[in-house]
Amino acid sequence: VPPPTASQVPPSASASASRRHHGTARPGGGPSSPGRGEGTPTRNGHAPDGGTRPGGGRPDPTGGPPPASVVLGSPSPARYCAERDRKPDFRSTQWYCVPDGGIGVDTYITMAQVCAEQYPGSKARLNGDAGSPGDWDCYVVR
Repeated sequence: VPPPTASQVPPSASASASRRHHGTARPGGGPSSPGRGEGTPTRNGHAPDGGTRPGGGRPDPTGGPPPASVVLGSPSPARYCAERDRKPDFRSTQWYCVPDGGIGVDTYITMAQVCAEQYPGSKARLNGDAGSPGDWDCYVVR
């Protein structure tokens, strides 16, 4: 079957030069007019000072220091596992609660779980050897 001639190709199959868009024009202005979030700072009439920061944000009303992490202590996988009638075991870079006596299924645990139970609302971070509970911190951000 021979290919269709130009007169047989529907107009929608070929883009005309007037329909091509290269992203240079913006609605409501030429390519040099700033878009939203560009150019001069935005004013926010609802902010007490008019919101003159770029993007319309407000300054920190307290002027205080940024939040800091507060260490509450180290996690205790031994206590966490003992509450489940198990003992802690660290192997292959991961912590487990294993059945006391060796019969049953090992349960994978994270120090984030241990910290969250020991200090509600806290998170865990590692400061050294993952297999040493003393090298972990349970902390909160205040």
